[in-house]
Amino acid sequence: MKKIVTLLVAVFMLQATGAFAQQRYLDEVFSDITIDSNVTYGRNITMFYKLLGAGNGREEDLKMDVYYPTTDTLAERPLIIYFHTGSFLPIVFPGTNTPVNQQATGTRKDSTVMEMCRQFAKRGYVAAAVSYRLGWTPTASATSDRTGTLLRAVYRAIQDGRTAVRWFRKDYATNSNSYGIDTSKIIVCGQGSGGYIAFGMATLDDQAETQISKFLDLTDPLNPKPLVYADSLGDVYGFGGTYDTINPNSGNIENWPGYSSDIDLMLQFGGALGDSSWLEDGDVPMVAAHVLTDEFAPYKNGIVIVPTTGQFVVDVMGPWNAVKKSNELGNNDVLLARTFNDPYTQVADSRNEGVRNIFPIDLPQGRGSYWEWWDVNAVPSSVATSTSNPNQSKTQALRYIDTLQSYFNPRIVVALGLPGEENFPVGIEEVKLAENVLNIYPNPTSDRVTVQVTKGNYEIKEISLMDLSGKILKSETANSLGSISIEKAGLANGVYVLNVRFANGEQANTRVIFQ
Repeated sequence: MKKIVTLLVAVFMLQATGAFAQQRYLDEVFSDITIDSNVTYGRNITMFYKLLGAGNGREEDLKMDVYYPTTDTLAERPLIIYFHTGSFLPIVFPGTNTPVNQQATGTRKDSTVMEMCRQFAKRGYVAAAVSYRLGWTPTASATSDRTGTLLRAVYRAIQDGRTAVRWFRKDYATNSNSYGIDTSKIIVCGQGSGGYIAFGMATLDDQAETQISKFLDLTDPLNPKPLVYADSLGDVYGFGGTYDTINPNSGNIENWPGYSSDIDLMLQFGGALGDSSWLEDGDVPMVAAHVLTDEFAPYKNGIVIVPTTGQFVVDVMGPWNAVKKSNELGNNDVLLARTFNDPYTQVADSRNEGVRNIFPIDLPQGRGSYWEWWDVNAVPSSVATSTSNPNQSKTQALRYIDTLQSYFNPRIVVALGLPGEENFPVGIEEVKLAENVLNIYPNPTSDRVTVQVTKGNYEIKEISLMDLSGKILKSETANSLGSISIEKAGLANGVYVLNVRFANGEQANTRVIFQ
């Protein structure tokens, strides 16, 4: 934690002294934002009341709040569709103060949701915080019932997320693009349970992927039954299905057919991927953050445990493994080709075991949501104090939100080719160092660092030491010995960027720590 705080302070001081120029999508360049609340983006069948024994299924309007910079004149901007947490259950039963999800969070009005969307909007994005259909039976005695009802809840939420994507494309085509979005730059961002939705929207594209063995009811091995039945619920995009208007206990209402459900990038923190088979070559780039000791969703592979009962639900692929596979498949090549030298990346790369594009958050055992805070007077007393953030500190939560924003936004800029992406150096660090082109030693170091070429067809022309803003602090020209050193003298302890220029025009960037 001390290292994180030190790095955060260093970044703050650089910003305060003007070392970083304000850059749209990276920095908060707008001070005023507008929020359009309770925008209806679709309508579908909710099973919440039936699953909790309070009636049948019924139709429900799907709502969202849309955030955007008030004074922005740009005609088209990237869209971020944001999904809240809550274990696919409401905080309380509607119209009562009876706790349901045993958490203090679970709506699009959660403090973290609103803060994340405000910060995205201040950076120049359009952000839509969406509500999605809730409802499953976590207290069911049979594992197949817990697993089945939860899978169907996640499935309906994925359909709703894709409905929201299509609504914006319909608005673009038929309503003069009232929110000024760029339909070629649509991002989904999921928090906690919303991370499962984001992962699903990024990967679940074939109905057969919902029929693998772990998604079947095998109570009768001779007669396996699907836990997700498309004939009634509709397909993975929200089309088809049946709807009994007399007794609407299941079914699907199609929303905005004829418009694409495609997205271009996935961000998530706190969720997991339903199954590794969903992730394939050609899926969109993905970036994640996750608490190493999250008790409800695994960092690598493991099982989903719900906070309502603490019981097993289903095996899933944790975000570390999902991002690792995405990197290996080539889906994240656009990100892997770039060198990120910011302190947040430094911290992430010191913990992620070589898997780039995931930020592992180190917190005490069983505490997974320090980015959340809430008004203790606005939730049932039984959940007012949560083990996910026992301090309920807004200051603390904002610190973690700042980390998420600072890690996600440079990768959004690069993945979508937004203005400013050209400022991120195209490095050969990962490829060339893996091929033993350079030997850089010692690192960390207390006085000097030496760079030596280990392949005869590479010749060093010059090395430069830069601070994290890109300012060159020292440079040295290569000598005939094939190695070159640069001194720490006069520099404070900390993280620096070492740029190596070769005679053939290529460059490499790597991190150096003086201590």
